[in-house]
Amino acid sequence: MIDTLLGKVPGPLSGLGPEDEVSGFLTQWAQWNRSGNWVGTDGFDYDKAMGKIQVPAFFIAGAKDRIAPPDGCRCLVNSLGSIEKSFVLCSKENGYQEDYTHPRLIASQNAKKEIWPMILEFIQSAG
Repeated sequence: MIDTLLGKVPGPLSGLGPEDEVSGFLTQWAQWNRSGNWVGTDGFDYDKAMGKIQVPAFFIAGAKDRIAPPDGCRCLVNSLGSIEKSFVLCSKENGYQEDYTHPRLIASQNAKKEIWPMILEFIQSAG
C-alpha cells in the first residue's frame, strides 16, 4: 500500500538497502523474475534489446541476494550483446569474506574492501 501511495518502496524498511526503490521498477523486476521474460508493461522486449548493446559491462552478484538472484543476473549477462563483459559471484566459495546479500554488495565494510575496488578497476579500465 505504501508503494502505491508514494510511488516507491522504502528500502530500509523493506530490507532492500539504504535507498528507496521505485515501485514501478520493482513490479517489472518481480514479473520478470517470475516469468523469465523481461518484457515491460508497454510490451517492450528488454531481453531482445539487450542483445543490441555493445558496451563493456561488469556484473556483480551476491550469493545470497534474493532481490537480484545470481541466476537472474547471469541471464542479463547472457542477454547482453557485448563481447567485453564479465560476471563475478561474490561468495565465500569464490574467496570473498561473505555470501553477499543485495544491500551488502554496496553498503557494507566488506564491500568497501572487496567490491568497491573491483568496480573502480573496471571503470578505470573501460575509460
